[in-house]
Amino acid sequence: MFGAIAGGMFVRLGPTVGAVFTLLLAEGLRLSLGHEIHGLDTTLYGLMLVLFIIFMPKGILGAATGAYEKRRRAPRVAHA
Repeated sequence: MFGAIAGGMFVRLGPTVGAVFTLLLAEGLRLSLGHEIHGLDTTLYGLMLVLFIIFMPKGILGAATGAYEKRRRAPRVAHA
């Protein structure tokens, strides 16, 4: 569920991007912290889920696609 929301539920490849993000996050936490602090990964997932829902409701890929479209539509400035 976290991967689909983080990657973007309304973009075709969003859940895949979210799954890769989740895997990299889990492995990064495991390598850096090991098993010293129990439940830290679950706490971070919950915190990040709230942040994604508030600040990036379209997910990572949805936000990247929106930024690309916005940049593509921007008028080009001719240099003299």
